[in-house]
Amino acid sequence: MMRFLPAQIVAFIFLSSFTVCEAQQTGPYLGEALSRVSPEDREMMENARTQVLEQNMVGKRIPWSNSKSGHSGEVSLRRKFKRNGMSCGEVGYTMRANQSRRFSFSFCRTAEGWKLAS
Repeated sequence: MMRFLPAQIVAFIFLSSFTVCEAQQTGPYLGEALSRVSPEDREMMENARTQVLEQNMVGKRIPWSNSKSGHSGEVSLRRKFKRNGMSCGEVGYTMRANQSRRFSFSFCRTAEGWKLAS
C-alpha cells in the first residue's frame, strides 16, 4: 500500500538525518548537509519541485539560489510514471550547501496536490 506525506512535512524529512529513507544520495552525510538549509532554502527547493512536476517534462531543470544563505541547487524531473492510476514523477535534487549533494524522491499527484510517496 502506498502512503503519502503532505508536502509541508517534506521539510521535516529533509532535516531528519535518519528518516530520509527515500533519498538516494551520491555522497556521505546527506542528513548533515540537509540540516544546514534555511527555511528560505527549503521554500525555494519546494517551489522548484512544484514547478518541475507541473511542467511534467523529463529532463527539465529548475535552479534555485538563496543569496542570504549562500546555498543553491537545482531540481529536475528524472522520470515520470503512473502508480495506482496517479501521475507521478521522480524528482532529483542537487544541493550546494558547503558541499554538493544529490538525492531524489518520488511524488504523486493526489486530490490534495503533490504528495511524497513513501
